[in-house]
Amino acid sequence: MELVGERYRPALGTAIQVAFSLGYMLQPVLAYKLRDEFWYQVAATSPNLIFPFVVMYVSVSFLKPFLSYFLVAHVACFFCCHMICCYK
Repeated sequence: MELVGERYRPALGTAIQVAFSLGYMLQPVLAYKLRDEFWYQVAATSPNLIFPFVVMYVSVSFLKPFLSYFLVAHVACFFCCHMICCYK
């Protein structure tokens, strides 16, 4: 919550609590629909297994245009500094 301004903190705190409340309310529905304990565990843990990969994919696809500029700038800076230092 420290990443947002003071104006948005109450709304963000409420949104976080609403997400947790919805998760708690969906657990009995999920348990009622999936009577077998194995499939209940699979359904309950699959979002935790998929979510990190989704976050990595979105972050890499968002940062990919910036990574090439960053690498080109640093390689060019390295070669320029190397040429200046070595060929005095």
